[in-house]
Amino acid sequence: MTVCARCQRNCERMICGRLCISCYNRDREVRIGRNAKGGRPLLTDALHPERMIVISDDGPETTEFPAVTGLVEAMITVAKSATGPIAFGRPVVRSPLL
Repeated sequence: MTVCARCQRNCERMICGRLCISCYNRDREVRIGRNAKGGRPLLTDALHPERMIVISDDGPETTEFPAVTGLVEAMITVAKSATGPIAFGRPVVRSPLL
């Protein structure tokens, strides 16, 4: 529970149970659009939306994450809030020709 979902480091202080202080500060810079020096944060280029299927006792459910650095961050976020066994999968991409 003390692993940061973004950088995977062990931390004692977690913000919202998900991000360490450093990653939270970088995330805040992205949200306001500038860093301490007034420039554009580099993390802006790394954040993108992700979709995955989470299979639990309740059945499969598609979960969307609006701004994560990758699939690993999304999986750690879901695993931290899980109360039982879970499995992950990728959503099916349908071809427009079919």
